[in-house]
Amino acid sequence: MTKIKKEVNRKTKNNGGKMNSDFENELQRDFKGVWVPKEIWLAKGLNALDKILLVGIYSLDNSEKGCYASKKCLAEFCQCSEAKITKSISKLKKLGHIKVEQIKENGRFSHNVYTLTDTIFNI
Repeated sequence: MTKIKKEVNRKTKNNGGKMNSDFENELQRDFKGVWVPKEIWLAKGLNALDKILLVGIYSLDNSEKGCYASKKCLAEFCQCSEAKITKSISKLKKLGHIKVEQIKENGRFSHNVYTLTDTIFNI
């Protein structure tokens, strides 16, 4: 059994036989790998999680819509807790490396959209 099939089986088993929509979207994109820009790789003051999170946002950032992955999905991608993702997002936002737009639907919070700013590429 391939690694991806094992992961699909694990995801569906843990979710009552239904696939997580974020994971399903991940499977549907034509993912070939991630290229890490040197500015992110060599950035001072960022720990490994910060860099992995930036690369994740960078790879999921649709230039028209930004990255709209949930904190849960980002935590699964980075293999850490949502609390660590929240802390890293706050740090990256404070440093000006990402913008976070809160999307509301029917007057209530729906999701965040993350976009990289040019500051990460000016380091």
